Formats: sequence, structure tokens, C-alpha cells
Amino acid sequence: MTDRLLDLPEIANRTRMPEATIRYKRHRGELPFTFKLGRKVVAYESELDAWIAAQRAAQNDNSAA
Repeated sequence: MTDRLLDLPEIANRTRMPEATIRYKRHRGELPFTFKLGRKVVAYESELDAWIAAQRAAQNDNSAA
């Protein structure tokens, strides 16, 4: 099975973040799963899913403390 490559609108849809926020966070190094392919910002679906799971786990860890 091949990993799907998501473009910026798909990343925005999955994360529920505006595209401008994704660009800003990418610039700051806060979204390490994104990269440029030509002139487009893209990410592998599995890496985005792993990042979302890590954010959820961090949120749950902070709630338990």
C-alpha cells in the first residue's frame, strides 16, 4: 500500500486549521511533517495522522496532570 500525498487544502481540512496558519506554523518549524514538492506544501497522510495522534496524546497527558 502506498502512502497518500496530501496537498495544503487537504492538510487544512484534516487539521481544521486555515491554510495561512499551516503556512505560518510550517515557517516556525511547528509542523515537521510538511515539506515542499515543487511549489506546493505537501505531507504524507501517515505522518499527518501520527502528528494528530501525538497532539491528542499530549492533550490527554496535560488534562490528566
